[in-house]
Amino acid sequence: MHNIRLDVKSYTDHGGAHSNLYIDGHDTGVLYLSKTELNTLVSALRVGCLQSNDIVFEQTEPDDGEFEYDVFGD
Repeated sequence: MHNIRLDVKSYTDHGGAHSNLYIDGHDTGVLYLSKTELNTLVSALRVGCLQSNDIVFEQTEPDDGEFEYDVFGD
């Protein structure tokens, strides 16, 4: 079984994505994609992987939920 993961690290104000592409756990490089390019790539990977019986595709999004909260602050 093979695995392809598109790990989106962050988005620009205009919707561009800074991402890393992993194939079978190996970082193959950084991708700087426009919103349209990201959508096209994700669509192609999903369709291609669905048609294959031995490739799994996963897309991860940045965790925007992390924040610091001072419980004792005023």
